[in-house]
Amino acid sequence: MYAQKIKKDLLNFLRIIKLMFKQKKPLPEKQRFFKNLYEFSYFP
Repeated sequence: MYAQKIKKDLLNFLRIIKLMFKQKKPLPEKQRFFKNLYEFSYFP
């Protein structure tokens, strides 16, 4: 059950990354996004 949730989260995460790179956002904004994502995923 737990593994399925992780897999689903990873798929969502990859989809978000794809969207971000399609949008061609400036790099600092992408870095901020990843920092927030990192903090969100490891310190709920």
